[in-house]
Amino acid sequence: MKTMMYRRYITTGMNKQKRGLLFFSGVVLIICSRILFFFFAGLEVEDTYGYFEQAMIRTGKTEFVFSSGLSYAFTHALSVVLRFVGNRHFMAGLWQMLLQILWMSLFLEGTGKLLGRAAGFVSSLTLMLSPWIFKSVFVITPENYFMLYAAFVLVLLGHYAKAAKEKGWRENFPGRLYLAAVGGLLGLLCIWSYLGWVLFFICIYLQVKNYRHWKGKTIDRERMMGAAAQGVRVLFWFLAGILACLMRYTAFTGLPILGQLDWWRSYLTDIHSQGQEISGLLTLWLITAFGAGVICRRVSEKHEKPEEEEMIMEETAVEERKGLQETAEKDGNAEKEQAKVKLLDNPLPVPKKHVKKEIAFDIEDVKMEFDISVSEDDDFDIS
Repeated sequence: MKTMMYRRYITTGMNKQKRGLLFFSGVVLIICSRILFFFFAGLEVEDTYGYFEQAMIRTGKTEFVFSSGLSYAFTHALSVVLRFVGNRHFMAGLWQMLLQILWMSLFLEGTGKLLGRAAGFVSSLTLMLSPWIFKSVFVITPENYFMLYAAFVLVLLGHYAKAAKEKGWRENFPGRLYLAAVGGLLGLLCIWSYLGWVLFFICIYLQVKNYRHWKGKTIDRERMMGAAAQGVRVLFWFLAGILACLMRYTAFTGLPILGQLDWWRSYLTDIHSQGQEISGLLTLWLITAFGAGVICRRVSEKHEKPEEEEMIMEETAVEERKGLQETAEKDGNAEKEQAKVKLLDNPLPVPKKHVKKEIAFDIEDVKMEFDISVSEDDDFDIS
């Protein structure tokens, strides 16, 4: 009997329309709150760490000092923006505000896929209401730029986790390309900051969870990719992404690949440089947001479990009643068939079937031979 008809809606806690409405409300709240605060807070955009000045230098096509991969990518992107809007701090702050709107919307989507739409909304709401997140757009740093990439990877991981668990991962070109993008971007983020390693461990957790889910189950090897093969592909492209970034940076540092690896190790352990690019407060707020989402998920699961059991029992009872009704109908039809009188075949001979015959002569000519002329008083006394 089918007893899991409502499980998809029970697990998420809401139907598709409500999930879409919650996501739309979250995006509108993010946009409105960022715009209102940026234009009415009365704060000035500051270049505390010199990233704006470095971007202006790069606009002028002069040499720059390579300090890290994240700083290089951020100042390069900012220099492209400044070519179109001019060298003004306000426009740099406006650009950071747009980055923050984008990454917070992606963060809402990613956490919604990983933790559930309600829990993801709670996590995003925690970041939305953070005063420090609000003020971060007025300080020119790579934080919002990095979080845009991180939130995008979070969305990729969320979609992957949901699709791999429900239907399995397809063994085709789009599926392989998707895993390559996940692995490559994770490698890039791990080169940029220690926060990239947090996403990497989240990916490992999802891979292990996916492997346990499909362990012992039969899958179509020709159409579906095994859980172990998925993990190997992501790991391969993760290492390839790291190697590609380090080889790219050798052009700026002039170091060989082994020296570049040592530079990367020194950079990740340099707390001062890491704190300048990615503030420790951002890390604390991200941990708080994820913690709030996990707590919301656990609480919702406790409330949904009794409802799930009740609806499953109700559905089971309905199916049982339908089954009993169908069985009773079948039994009734069988009894009716048995109650009918069965007639035996007639053992007596039956008359032969009449066969229509035709004559091959003109009936009018034959009639003339039997026509005898008699008088009117003749009473058929033929002598």
